[in-house]
Formats: sequence, structure tokens, C-alpha cells
Amino acid sequence: MRYIVALAGGVGGSRFARGLRAARPDADLTVVVNTGDDVTLHGLRISPDVDTVLYALSGLVDEKRGWGPRGVAAGWPPSRVTAELAERLGIIGVHILPMTDAPVETWVELRDEQRWVHFQDYFVRRRTDVAIGAVSVRGLEQAQPAPGVIEALEAADLIVLCPSNPFVSIGPILSVRGVRQSIEAARARGVPVAAISPLIGGVTIKGPAARMLTELGFQATAAGVLEVYDGLVDVYLIDEREVLRETLFIRIRGLRPLGPVAAPLRCALPPAPTPAYVLAAPLGLEFVLFRLPRDCPLAQPVPLAYRRSFRSD
Repeated sequence: MRYIVALAGGVGGSRFARGLRAARPDADLTVVVNTGDDVTLHGLRISPDVDTVLYALSGLVDEKRGWGPRGVAAGWPPSRVTAELAERLGIIGVHILPMTDAPVETWVELRDEQRWVHFQDYFVRRRTDVAIGAVSVRGLEQAQPAPGVIEALEAADLIVLCPSNPFVSIGPILSVRGVRQSIEAARARGVPVAAISPLIGGVTIKGPAARMLTELGFQATAAGVLEVYDGLVDVYLIDEREVLRETLFIRIRGLRPLGPVAAPLRCALPPAPTPAYVLAAPLGLEFVLFRLPRDCPLAQPVPLAYRRSFRSD
């Protein structure tokens, strides 16, 4: 497997991308990053998810917070700025692409107030402690994929939907004109699409994905995440605690277990455990998806991977 494309956003996606790189240093890895969280403040364009992926892959990320660097170009399109930053940070062997060079922004509707606010207002100022009723990515109508995004999908041997928020991280990427169609075309020629649920025992390690699932009409479970990606996923990795709760769903959807994959490492880092996922790909390869500290103990549970039954081996 030579060409891997990962769609990512947020802390979960950045760590997953870092783990993919550590597990397959010989692969040509492209990470397409959500820019729906972008915002302009005092004339400065800020791209939180792109920054997080850059810091994670360069080794500069603050591990405790999960974002930002440790310790503390006017007129260029985002793709050029990202490439320049990646080079200056010493990131080698990974292509980091914003999903689009067009200015797009994610807004959420506050259910009780019945008004729309920017995602950063909801996420930072309100700390996601208010219910939402809808998500909208503004500017997508005019947005084209950034240079290299479609080309990477066309060359991919594996496409991964990282354990990011399905609504505000992965969703905006899939909504950029031509991206979902390119992924569907890749599947048609036999390229598997693998997704990893961001939920561990019904909750997220970080971020509002679980409550957003409930507020937007889905179950806050691995099954709910799969419903959001309906029709796009061939291989699905979920925590074993989700399997016990979703046996009926698994049977109805025609999913069959590939069986337990290699036992993961799970390390206890404050304030919550950081999971290490292992992805069982259809080509018989396994990926250890996080680089762990030396003192991280080996523990259960073991995640399971599921594949739609209509896909041939």
C-alpha cells in the first residue's frame, strides 16, 4: 500500500494522522484538513485544524491540551501557506492540504436562542454548553478543492476518515465540490474507505461530537457515526464496548466482523486516556495509529473492525 489519503480535523484527526505516519513511514501520506473552523479576527485569517495537524506532525503540539505549539504572508492562498509552514516545521513525507483555498466557515444554530453563531463562538466562548439545532458551512457553493486534493484521492490505495467530529470536521471536507464524488469513484475501482469512530464507550475523548450526534437527531454511538457516513464506509473500527450495545444494528446493516485486531496500547494520560487504535485494512495490513510514551502500559479493551458485507475481499 503506497498512497494513503486521510481526511482529518481537530485533535483526534491530527493524532490519527501522526500515528499513520509513524506506522507506515514508507507510504505516501496526504492529509486533507477541514477549514470550516476557520475564522477572521482583526484581519487575521485563523485556521485551527490546519494548525493542529501541522503541530502534531512536526512534534511541536502541546500534548496536554491537544492543540497549539508547546510553550507558547499576505496574499498567499491557504494551500501555499500550509506548504510553507510544513516545510519550515520540518515535516517530511506527508502532504498537508487544506480542503479548499476558498474562505469557508462553519456556523451552528443555537436551539434555544434560535440564532446562528460562528463555530468558534460556540466552541470557545460558549464551551459547547448550549444545544444546537443545525450546522451550516458557509461559502461552500463557491469552494473548489485545494490544489492536490482530487489528485491525491485519485491516486489513493486507502482512504481514511479519521476519528474526528463527523459534522464539523469530516463533514465540511466531504461537502467540498468533487470530494465525495472522487471518494465514491475510488471505491468503485476497489479502493477501501475506512472510518474510525471517535466514540469510546459512548463518549468522546475530546470535543462535542457525542452531544452533537444527539442534538442533531442521531444516536451518540458508533452506529450513529456510521449513519452520518451512510453509504461511504467499507471498513469501520469501533471500540468493543460499542459492539455489545449495537449487535442488532450490526445485523440489520449487514456488517460482519473481521474479528479482533491486534491488541492496542492504551495509556493513562491526564485528564483522560488517549486511545491507540489499530486499523485492520482490507489488504491484510495493520496500522498502529499512535506513537505512545515508553511508560504507557498495555491494556484492554481490543477494538473490532467491521466491513460491509457487499464488499468483496
